[in-house]
Amino acid sequence: MGLKEDMQRRKERREAMQYFRSNNDAFLSPAQYAIVIVSILVISLICGFIQAAITTGTTFRFGVIYLLSAYLIAKVAKKTSSYVNPKVRVICYIGYALSIIATPIFVVGIMIGLNYLPALLLNPQMWIQALTSILRPDIFGWIFYILGAAELTALLK
Repeated sequence: MGLKEDMQRRKERREAMQYFRSNNDAFLSPAQYAIVIVSILVISLICGFIQAAITTGTTFRFGVIYLLSAYLIAKVAKKTSSYVNPKVRVICYIGYALSIIATPIFVVGIMIGLNYLPALLLNPQMWIQALTSILRPDIFGWIFYILGAAELTALLK
């Protein structure tokens, strides 16, 4: 008798947990996290490419694009996840940093030809060079990096 009751309680608890997870906006399943990660990755790379195209075309780096990038990343995060929890915020911050770091790689890809872009994106040496390129901009570059991160923080609250 005790074993049947214990099994019934476990079954009810499992059903209650499934119901809670399916109807609770604060819980994101692994599939939803995968959608959030892929969508943030895609929008980050698109924003990095837009910044690279503008930089290559005008030879002037527009920091306002980083503000636009932070806005788009926050919008995509809010659209794809029903609730922005701390894990989603971290994913957004990583995506924002990726859009900044990928910009020099896209600039090189635009200059030598877009057909070499996948090879450039998969080359670890290019990422190291891009990171060193990002770490030594002028003061206005850093101001826009920080403003974009602050905007992202404000939008994700």
